[in-house]
Amino acid sequence: MRDDVERKYLLGSQELDQRRAYDAKFKLKAVSYAKKHGNYSAGRMFGINESCVRRWRQLEQALAASKPTRRAFRGSKSGRYPTLEVTLLEYVQDKLKLRLKISRKAVRKKALEIAKACDISRRNFSASEGWCERFFQRHGISLRKRRSRSSRSPKLCPKSPAE
Repeated sequence: MRDDVERKYLLGSQELDQRRAYDAKFKLKAVSYAKKHGNYSAGRMFGINESCVRRWRQLEQALAASKPTRRAFRGSKSGRYPTLEVTLLEYVQDKLKLRLKISRKAVRKKALEIAKACDISRRNFSASEGWCERFFQRHGISLRKRRSRSSRSPKLCPKSPAE
């Protein structure tokens, strides 16, 4: 009876069969309980599968280092080839600082050159359009055109001296 009351308190009105995403704070509570009472008991106490508790115990350091509200751990956000990305990022930032035009096609071509210099085979890295898009997202780069004037109507814009 006591276990049912505690489980309802921990889970709220959630069904035990329903699939849920748990935040890091909840996972750490389950891990600390599992250390004292075992994985199976923690699973029963928190209404989760024992395999989840085992996996969370392996991820304990990462869970403790993350924000308490974080739910998913989907791998590295630095890309598969960090040396390539750092070199390419420097190249792109240099071009942007000089206010030179740079296209996605040029970035992909430069990425392939850097990959060749880093001995990354063409079979493993193709610098696809999707990879390029994710590269820009990872590093917060936007290649939108810069406009000298605002998008206001011509009547509202001040006239230049040449006109």
